[in-house]
Amino acid sequence: MVVGLCLAGAASAWCADESAKLITPDEVAACRAQHEKEWLAKTAPGQPRLFYDKDSWPAAAARVRQLGGAGAKWRAFAEETAQAIIKQPLPVYRPPEEFVGKDNSILQAREELWQRAVGNNIAFLAFMARLDDRPEYRAYLRELVLAALKLDSWGVGIWRDCDLAAAHILRGVAMAWDWHRDIFSEQDQSFIRETIARRTPTMLGGLYGKIFWGREYRANHNHISVAALGLTGLAFLNDLPQAADWLAASMLDYERVAADMNPDGSSEEGLGYASYGMNFILQFIEGTRTVTDSAKFYDSPFLKHAANYRIGSSTPGLEGVLLWGDATGKDYYGPQQILCRLASQYGDGGAQFLAESLPFLPRGAGPEGNANDVLAFALLWNDPSVQARAPQQLDYRYKDWEVLTTRNSWKNDAYLFTLKAGLNNLHHSHLDAGAIAFNLGGSWLLTAPGYGDHGAPGFWDREGKRWTFFSNATESHSTLLINGKNQRFDREAGASVLSMVSAPRSMFASVDMTRAYDGVKRVARRVIHQRDEYLLVLDDVEGAESLRAEWLAQVPPRAMVQDDGDVVVTANSTASMRLRLLGGAAVFAERAPTVEHFNLPAGKMKTLAAAQEGRQVRFAALIRPFAAGAIYEPWKTELAGDAAKSLVTISGNGWVDTVESFADPEMIGQVGDKEVGGEANVLSVRRQAGVIGTVILAGAKRYAGSSWGFVSQTPVDLIEEPSAEGERKISLAREIKGDVRIDASHQLLDENGQVLSPGEGATLTPGAYTLRKTAPAASS
Repeated sequence: MVVGLCLAGAASAWCADESAKLITPDEVAACRAQHEKEWLAKTAPGQPRLFYDKDSWPAAAARVRQLGGAGAKWRAFAEETAQAIIKQPLPVYRPPEEFVGKDNSILQAREELWQRAVGNNIAFLAFMARLDDRPEYRAYLRELVLAALKLDSWGVGIWRDCDLAAAHILRGVAMAWDWHRDIFSEQDQSFIRETIARRTPTMLGGLYGKIFWGREYRANHNHISVAALGLTGLAFLNDLPQAADWLAASMLDYERVAADMNPDGSSEEGLGYASYGMNFILQFIEGTRTVTDSAKFYDSPFLKHAANYRIGSSTPGLEGVLLWGDATGKDYYGPQQILCRLASQYGDGGAQFLAESLPFLPRGAGPEGNANDVLAFALLWNDPSVQARAPQQLDYRYKDWEVLTTRNSWKNDAYLFTLKAGLNNLHHSHLDAGAIAFNLGGSWLLTAPGYGDHGAPGFWDREGKRWTFFSNATESHSTLLINGKNQRFDREAGASVLSMVSAPRSMFASVDMTRAYDGVKRVARRVIHQRDEYLLVLDDVEGAESLRAEWLAQVPPRAMVQDDGDVVVTANSTASMRLRLLGGAAVFAERAPTVEHFNLPAGKMKTLAAAQEGRQVRFAALIRPFAAGAIYEPWKTELAGDAAKSLVTISGNGWVDTVESFADPEMIGQVGDKEVGGEANVLSVRRQAGVIGTVILAGAKRYAGSSWGFVSQTPVDLIEEPSAEGERKISLAREIKGDVRIDASHQLLDENGQVLSPGEGATLTPGAYTLRKTAPAASS
C-alpha cells in the first residue's frame, strides 16, 4: 500500500531535511506581485485555462479521437471505465475507525487515502465529459464534485486537508471547475468557491512548513500536494483573491524541485513513488503552462533523463520494475502517461516504445486499484508523431541514485541483474547497501522484500525503530550481514559505485560498501557479467578484528539447495538460476529472521545464508542463468589466492576465464602473465583454443596485450572484446593518460572510424575504440 513518508506519532527529526529552506510568505508575496498581472492578462473569467484553453482544445481532442494502435485500445478502455464509474454510488464520508482492520492500522486509516480514487475519478470524468459531451458524464461529474466537497475531511493523518487525499480532491475539483463550470448552478458555484477558499489554505500552510513535506523537495508528497495547490490556484485565479498566492507558492516550490531532484532522472524513493510524483509533476507543468512559464522546468536534467531511468529499470517482459526500497515492483501511476509526455517533449523514441509496449493498460498498481487520471493523460499526451525506438542499451548506471542494472537482451525471456548502492537512510529506503537482485523472464529469483506491512508505530522512525522491521533491515536483502547486525543508518551510511564498464558482451562494476558497516576496515563488492553465461560477484571484507560475515540470498520459497551446495531457483517456466559459492568454505542454509518485527506476508520469500569468520573474509558467488529448455552442464570452478589477492578460475565449454583481483580496491599490483598482463586492481582474461578473448581491466596503470598496451598516469578501466569481424573492440570507461603502444600490424580507430596515432604522452578519452589489423602491403 502507498502511504505517507511519516505518520502521526512517528516522531523522527529526519522526516524533513532540516538543511532545506522553507518557502516564506514574503517570497510568495514577491512572486505574486511580479507575475499576477501577467497571469490575469492570459485568463478570462469563466474561460478554461488548465492544460488547454478554448483555442487549443479542439486540436487536442481531435488527436485523441484519431489515435491508432495502443492509443485506440486506451480510448476504448477509457469509454468502458467511464461507463463503469457513472454507475457507482456517490462517496459518503466514513470515519477512519471504520477502515481499521488486519491490514490497515488507525495510523494508516487517518490518512483517508480511499479519497484518492474519488479525486482521480473527478479528473478522469472531467476529461471524458470534455472529449465526449455526454449528458450522463456531465450529470455524474457534478454530483461527484459536490459529494467530494462535502466530505468531512480530506485526510486527518498529520494535519487536516493537507496531504495526499486533499491533493487528489483539489486537483480533480480544479479540472471540473475549469473545464465544466456550466454544469454547476449558481448555488453550486457559490458552495464550491466557499469550500475551496476555506479548505485550500491548509495546503498552503503545509508548504510553509506545517507538515513534513514543506521542505522535502525530493518527496512525492511535496510534488503531489503542491501540484494540486498550483492547479487550484490557476483554476480559481479569477474567482478567489487568495488563489494567486497558491499559484505563486507552487511555482516557487517547483523551482526547488527542479533544482533538487537527481540529474540522472532517478528518484531516491524508488520506481513506484517516482511514478506517483512524476504523474503530478507533469500535470503541474502542463496544467499551468498556458499561463505561467512552467515549461522552463523541462530544461532540468532531472526531467530530461527521467524516461531513461524508467526504461533501464524495466524487468524482462516489461511487466515490472526494480524492487529497491519501499516498493511493490510495479508503477503506482501509469507510467504510460509519463512516458508519452516525455517522449513528446524530447522526441524520445525509447520512451514512446515503452509506453506503447507495456503489457498492461494505463492505470497503475496503486492500492486502491484506481488511477483513472492516468488513463486521461495517457490519451492526451500520446504523440503519434514520435517514432518508437526499441531500446538497445544493456547496462545502466544511475550515478545519483547509485543503482546499476545489466541484462543480456531485451527479449521477454531475458534476465536482469541489479545492484543497489547509494545512501541507506533516505525516503522509503532500506539498509541494503550493496544488495543484488536477479530477474529471469519477469520472475525475481534473487529478490528484495519491497514494501512490508507498515501500519505499526515506529515504521517511519528513521532514527531507530524503522530498522527493527524485517522489510527494512539488512537481513532481508541479498547483501553482506556482518556480525549479525544491521548496516549503519546515519546520514553518511551507504555504498559508492567506484567504477562501471559496459561492453557488448560483458560488464564490470566495483562497489565500496565500507561506509555501510561498523567495525570494518574495508568491504568491497565487484561484479563481472559475461552475457548469456554468468555473473560473478566477488566480496572482500577486512575487519578491525575478527568478524562473522554472512552472504545472504533472498529467494522464493521454492528455491532448493542441492547436494553439491548449489542453490537452484526455477522461474515460471523451465527457466532457472543456479547460484554457487566457490571455494567450499561456506555452505548455504536457511536463516530465520532475527529482527523484532517480521512484517512480510508468510511465504513471500526465504533467506539463505552462508557464513565465514575471520579478520579477512572472501566470497566468490557464481550466478548462472538457464533459459527454458537449456541443459545444465557442470563447470569446473576454483577459488585460490592469498589474503592480498584472489584468483578465480571458471572452465566452461571450450573456454577458461581467470579473474585476478586485489582485496583492497585501491591496490594496484602485478597481474596476468607474459601474454596478457600488467599492473592493475582487477584483470579478467578469457582463453579459448589458445586465443585471447575478452579482457577486463580495472584500476590499471600498465597493460601489455597481444597487439597493444599502455602505461597510464591515472588508473584505467576498460573491456577489450573480439568481434565477429576479427577486430578487437575496446570500451574505455576511464581515460588513458600516458604512453600508448599499438603494434605495427594493427591500427587504432575511434568510434567515428578515424585512425589514431597516440604514441607517447597521449590521452585517450572514455569511449569506444577498435583495434584493426592493417592491410598487408601490396607486392611490387
